[in-house]
Amino acid sequence: MVPKADSCRVAHATPSAGTCGCRLLASVAAMALVALPAPAMELALEGTVAGVHSDNVSPGSPVRSEATLAVASAGAELRSETPRLSLDVDADVTHYEYLKGDFGSETLPQISGDATWQVLPERLSWFFREELGQIGGQSFGELRPLVRENVNYFTTGPTLALPLGSRNAIEASATYSTVDYEGFALDSERYEGSAQLRRRLSERRSLSAVYSYTKVDYRDLPSFDGYDRNVTSLRLESVARRGSLLVEAGVSSVSRPTGEDDTAPLFNFEIQRQIGSRSVLGFQASTQSSDAAEAFRDGIGSSIAPGGEVASPLTAAPYELDSSTLTWGFDAARLAMQLRAAFERERYDDATIADRDRSGATVSARYRWTSRSESTAAVTYERESSDDPAYNDRNWAFDLSYSHRLVRDLYGMLTFTRFERDRDLVSDTESENRWMLTLVFRPTPLTIGRPLGSARRAMPGDMRSRSVGGDLMPASGDDPSSQP
Repeated sequence: MVPKADSCRVAHATPSAGTCGCRLLASVAAMALVALPAPAMELALEGTVAGVHSDNVSPGSPVRSEATLAVASAGAELRSETPRLSLDVDADVTHYEYLKGDFGSETLPQISGDATWQVLPERLSWFFREELGQIGGQSFGELRPLVRENVNYFTTGPTLALPLGSRNAIEASATYSTVDYEGFALDSERYEGSAQLRRRLSERRSLSAVYSYTKVDYRDLPSFDGYDRNVTSLRLESVARRGSLLVEAGVSSVSRPTGEDDTAPLFNFEIQRQIGSRSVLGFQASTQSSDAAEAFRDGIGSSIAPGGEVASPLTAAPYELDSSTLTWGFDAARLAMQLRAAFERERYDDATIADRDRSGATVSARYRWTSRSESTAAVTYERESSDDPAYNDRNWAFDLSYSHRLVRDLYGMLTFTRFERDRDLVSDTESENRWMLTLVFRPTPLTIGRPLGSARRAMPGDMRSRSVGGDLMPASGDDPSSQP
């Protein structure tokens, strides 16, 4: 981890992570003007205020200290579908004001969105993706500002698709990505080109040969300029009425400027199956090359308890990632449940960075008492193991919450969470009790044309997918029915 020096910004000024988040919004705004009037557009707004009290603001530290803070958040989710433009953007900004405790206030922006513009429908398209958020070294979202690092990952580029007869097609794409960190010298630029030859085996199955090349250049790390990655694979995809299947196998090689080459197998298996009318079962297992920036973009490190910060080392070194995830979701009229178990292993070739294993599970349930109120409960366990004692710990989180619709568009939520962390570096088990009272104003989504997903969010007691407090509590705030 190398903090950015001021001198690094003299020769070439790089925008901050928060400023870079405006790129997607500006691109979307321009394309939306071209697409209007939209056959289908939906805008969901949300305003939130909350009070939070913790009897141990940092369960990752041996020093206990209380903290009380006020939180305010404003968010919007925009979705649109036109013959030329498809977009889905979720953005919010949250302000933390510490009323008690030795911390200053902070404001955290978050943007997650993508947009595809059909330049020539079914032939040439242009893709935009924006991920702006925070990355941290601890699990279960600590309240301390100092463990959070703003990161922005922006990607754009064209895709060309050409048919070769009635069953075959070739697809080529080129993308440019820029990754910006607020306080660490890990900024990078990424260039990727890929080609895919696809054969349609049937109406629901296809077989593809895929090749991709990625070049990663770090701006402020003279000792580590970057690396190149080549991936070659075969991919089988199948989509049925009640599920889907993806199997991919190949090889991935990483080349460094020093001349060192590393070759590893690539494997990806994903299956999702609807069981009955109320539950969905999913399983994923993969082996692939990754790094800290891609872990942030893809949510690696937060798969055990979705939502909140990504717990990942701040390092430029690439690593081999082995991961597997099992999910089960059940959704009935009153009861919704979710089970999620995950395993991740990061294997580094750099001897100065210790390998790390992460495994755990979360079980959550939501019960709707009436059309105005519901309760949720969740238990989350995570185990980290590594040769580095800093990443050897066992974490528990117990979460209870009750939400009630006070008036038509105003909701109240009372949440209690208990954290326990047993670390090798500390002899005593660390714990935290956290209380949070939240008021949410969420009017009915504004819809033009056909609805695009407002039905679930408009149900009494439901919140936006990233309501305030999502980075302050475990997975109970997620909608089990929305998970594969």
